[in-house]
Amino acid sequence: MPVFRLLALSVQDADGSLTTLHYAKLVDREVYWRILSITFRIAALTALFSLLLGYPLAYWLSGLKESRRNQMLLLVLVPFWTSYLVKTFSWMLLLGNDGILNRLLSGAGLISGPLPLMYNEFGVIVGMVHAMMPLAVLTMMPVMAGIDRRLGQAAGTLGAGNSHRFWMVYFPLSIPGMAAGGLLTFITSLGFFIVPAFLGGRQQTMLAQLIIVQVQELVNWAFAGVLATMLLVTAMLACWIYNHLFGLSSLSSGANP
Repeated sequence: MPVFRLLALSVQDADGSLTTLHYAKLVDREVYWRILSITFRIAALTALFSLLLGYPLAYWLSGLKESRRNQMLLLVLVPFWTSYLVKTFSWMLLLGNDGILNRLLSGAGLISGPLPLMYNEFGVIVGMVHAMMPLAVLTMMPVMAGIDRRLGQAAGTLGAGNSHRFWMVYFPLSIPGMAAGGLLTFITSLGFFIVPAFLGGRQQTMLAQLIIVQVQELVNWAFAGVLATMLLVTAMLACWIYNHLFGLSSLSSGANP
């Protein structure tokens, strides 16, 4: 029902009659497409770095005994459970011009002035990867745990070295988990508001921020519905691509040789 209500709002004018003017406004204004491209790029980079940083951790966790693995997973979940607002303010304390990181670098004599670590794309990516990496780990780890380690041992008996066993046996079997983690982190990142609002600048405005402006400041619910529909279509397109390449059933399945 909320989705249908959203679609209905996007094709209604002030008196409730049907109109396509809101979509025409979206097509005619380049700024909205630029914001969509910014949103897509930041979400894609967040998914990429979440996978790159989360893969070694998920690999390590998958090799632990179940009791030990569950204990370590609690540590992974701590930042995932923490409020986005709390995490974002923590990064502001670390990345600010007078923040902890700049102070350490300045005190060590490595920099002569503060590095611009915030109010740019770097700060946004750092904050979003910190928030999304646990989701990537939690998605990849069950797939990795389902990979039969005896396959690598069998490859070793045939003369394959450690690196060859990993890249030719283990890594291909873990790709469905990586793809699922990438999909979930990408779709979730599309709707981020707090992190880009506090750690980014004007050039990092994302679609969710624009929707908030339309609702709270301009009270333009119809155009907010258009923008939200655009966000929904982007997420559905990502799901369609994933389904075409891997199949949505792989989101809940383990690795199969």
